[in-house]
Amino acid sequence: MRLWFIIFLLAVSCDSPLIQEVKESYPDGSPKVVYFYEVSNEDSLLKKHREYHANGQLRIEGQYDENEKRTGVWRAFYKDGVLQSQAEFLQGYRNGHTHVYYTNGVKRYSGKFALGKKTGTWTYTDSLGIVLRKEEHP
Repeated sequence: MRLWFIIFLLAVSCDSPLIQEVKESYPDGSPKVVYFYEVSNEDSLLKKHREYHANGQLRIEGQYDENEKRTGVWRAFYKDGVLQSQAEFLQGYRNGHTHVYYTNGVKRYSGKFALGKKTGTWTYTDSLGIVLRKEEHP
């Protein structure tokens, strides 16, 4: 059974206060999914997203735009805290550089997106960093 509860904490980010809402928790009560909202008058706007592994390490983090679509840099992490991936978003689409890493920290592949579509040169490597192949996309 999923434990759903809400904890409100006032946090300060930039000049806007954010309300933290724990959307989902692990059986021990530690947070699994957390949303951060900007509140003005009676309106609230989703601004940030964080997910955690069961061991408490950050799993995913990113931001939302004024339309509550992914924006900016989103990062994912392995259970030990090592960066798993980093991707740029715009209006909910992957847009910009994307990098994915092996558990040893070596880049697995990287490339660019333009509004959700692969573009340019994508490079794929093995776990030692040796280039396996390159792909060209329009």
